[in-house]
Amino acid sequence: MPDLTNYEYDIFLSHNHRDQEWTTKLAERLEQEDWQGRKLKVFFSPWDIRPGQSIPKEIERALPKSRKVGLVLSPDAMASAWVELERLLTTYIDISEREARLIPLLRRQCDIPPLLKPILSINFTDDEKFDDSYRTLLTVIRDEPLPRGARSSITNSTKLSALIPRPPIVGFVARRDIEGRDIVERLQEELAPEKNQLVVLHGPGGVGKTTLAAETARSLSDVFGGRVAWISADGREAFSLSSLLDETAAQMGRDDLRALRPDQKAVAVAGLLAAERTLVVLDNFETIAADEQTRLKANERKRGSSTIRVWRSRRN
Repeated sequence: MPDLTNYEYDIFLSHNHRDQEWTTKLAERLEQEDWQGRKLKVFFSPWDIRPGQSIPKEIERALPKSRKVGLVLSPDAMASAWVELERLLTTYIDISEREARLIPLLRRQCDIPPLLKPILSINFTDDEKFDDSYRTLLTVIRDEPLPRGARSSITNSTKLSALIPRPPIVGFVARRDIEGRDIVERLQEELAPEKNQLVVLHGPGGVGKTTLAAETARSLSDVFGGRVAWISADGREAFSLSSLLDETAAQMGRDDLRALRPDQKAVAVAGLLAAERTLVVLDNFETIAADEQTRLKANERKRGSSTIRVWRSRRN
């Protein structure tokens, strides 16, 4: 996952004063959107440059701190300050990053400058199609793949139920902890969606950790709106963080995310889990290679989901 701590803003919006009313509405709407458990943050000069501050200096400060740069294109924008803006863009955004960070937003028809011609723009010239263009922009800001036709946001609940291990033939028998509390009830409490909690079931093999996790997952399926991903590393020597991301995306109905580069995939899956309450179960964690366990633990801390990790100690 790319290091986002160097960025203060999700998108820097550059505009001409004749396009300010439209850009203001765009910025306001973007800042209402959720991403990775928080609201998007926009750098917009009327909001972020205070009276008495140097406009060029504040722009120079904000550009390197912005993950994306949205350039509102119009004849006025091209005729006014484009030369200076182009200088700043080439100074602060490396040529290898331009296609990933620059987003031309065509507000009114104009001649596209050479710097932006190789980059596909988003057409906002037709106000009646604003919502379609806006959804495309939001997808790009979130580093998600563009949608391909109609796609359900959740996986069919029947399919999910089939992935969760079935109860023992004798039926499930409640286990209690050392304080006498029902373990499934404790898990239900700790894994409530609003807690975004990681819970580890840790102990020797054969004591029923997987059975407890499966019973909990079944009982919480409705609470999580059917968004329960059950993933097992048992017998999979090459299981990795990428394996977890692939299977989580697939079980959430987003197979398309599997084709992304590893860093893009991690960001996209994190956004997918943060968008709606989700329960993720990773069974047989102890069978995963030590270096991948470290990567998985780091990833779990960044996700917007509740998680059960079923783990047998190697010491037992």
